[in-house]
Order: sequence, then C-alpha cells, then structure tokens
Amino acid sequence: MPTPHSASDHYRHLYTSLQPIGMRVEEHTGQLDTDYAAELQQRFVDGDVNVLSCSTTFELGVDAAAGRGLLVVAAARATV
Repeated sequence: MPTPHSASDHYRHLYTSLQPIGMRVEEHTGQLDTDYAAELQQRFVDGDVNVLSCSTTFELGVDAAAGRGLLVVAAARATV
C-alpha cells in the first residue's frame, strides 16, 4: 500500500481533496446558423460553455483560455 506522500498516491489525493467543477459542453459544426455559431463562440470565450466539440470547420482563432477544452473531431491527417 502506498504511503500518503508517495508519487503513486497523487491521483487518490486529488480525487479525495478537490471539488468537481460543472461542465457545459456544446457542439460546433459548419451546419450551425451563422448567428447561433457566433453566439456559441462568444459563450465559449466568456466561459459560459467550457468544452466545445467541433469539426475542422472551427478555424476562427477563438482563444481557449485556461480551464476550457476544445475537442476537434475528424481532424485531417497529414500526408507524406
């Protein structure tokens, strides 16, 4: 059994000591209405939405500040 100060106990410590945060997840695709897409992007920047699942059409330079996540689905693979 690991001691409380061992490196292998790190995640147990995090699990038992940190409070979970709420997540608001939205999807952003090229099929969204332009106005709604702009509103969703602003909500992401403002922190009202903290995770976006998006297609590769999301190439607008939105700054994903700390504490937010961006999941790009079906990103193009580099070819040699």
